[in-house]
Amino acid sequence: MEKNKIIEKLKPIIEEPMKCGFEVYLFAKTEPKLKKLNLSKNNLHTNLKKNIVNIIQEKYFAEDAIYSNAESIADNQNKFYVINQTDEYKPFNVSNWKIEDFKEEHIDSFVGIFFVFRYDSQEIWCYQNKRSVTVTNKKKNNIIARIRSYESGVVFEEQKEQLINFPHTIDILIVDSDVVTDNVGLLERSFDFRTFISQRAIAAANSVAATNLFSGMEKLNGYLMSDARSHKAYRKKMMKALESPILQMTSKDLHEKIYTLPRWKNRFKEPVNGQIPIETNKEIESLIDLLAERFTVSPVSGQEYDTEVKKKTKDIVNEI
Repeated sequence: MEKNKIIEKLKPIIEEPMKCGFEVYLFAKTEPKLKKLNLSKNNLHTNLKKNIVNIIQEKYFAEDAIYSNAESIADNQNKFYVINQTDEYKPFNVSNWKIEDFKEEHIDSFVGIFFVFRYDSQEIWCYQNKRSVTVTNKKKNNIIARIRSYESGVVFEEQKEQLINFPHTIDILIVDSDVVTDNVGLLERSFDFRTFISQRAIAAANSVAATNLFSGMEKLNGYLMSDARSHKAYRKKMMKALESPILQMTSKDLHEKIYTLPRWKNRFKEPVNGQIPIETNKEIESLIDLLAERFTVSPVSGQEYDTEVKKKTKDIVNEI
């Protein structure tokens, strides 16, 4: 569903690119964040537009491209994650960003490039993170540009000398309020994605607390808010608890499972007043693993496997 939704929004860019408006901005972390490039209305504008369209089609429309919601980023798989921006986490508040025309002194201070397509009332923002080859095209095999100054301002034109190289990649798409990327590391390094992870992990912890299946939820919250590096992976896993079927179980059924199954029977203390006590970091991590259901057992061999990714068989059948 996530893939269909995004692809439908991108189709006009692929099917009728020349009917779409197209602009390019250097992106800086300080205001004004956007530096508009005045592309000469000749080969550079047209070829660059075609190049970005080709990247989108090759990368985001690929038959084997898998799209998933943000809560499954702990899977750490080669897939596109769709992250809905909210008031609490909005790294790409593009409609409110200030714009100024590019000046030559901006060439060393930008951190990325935005390519923007516009059609009807729709805007698609495509982000390319700055790389070492962005300003040096050693292979001389991509579209490059140079600056020319006219009375009307600074203009970028396509030419043979090196200045700016637009690498053949798009790291992030912004489609409506959704951020789409297969580069979660970039979000974490440059766009404060840890804030989003912490928020969703705490929301999941609140859902767990609301079931009254466990006690000691204040310790769980403290663990999730800790800056300890070892807790980072478990914050991501905790997000999956928002969809955990375990939270729909009765305490009787849950106790019957975790106190008898070999995987879990020695992981938790006996219940107190019907609740499973969570008191130590080890118990917190066991709880998160339980909710994320990261372990699977082969029905044929009986062998247990530690896996971060599982898919319901009915979902696999529906995709065939």
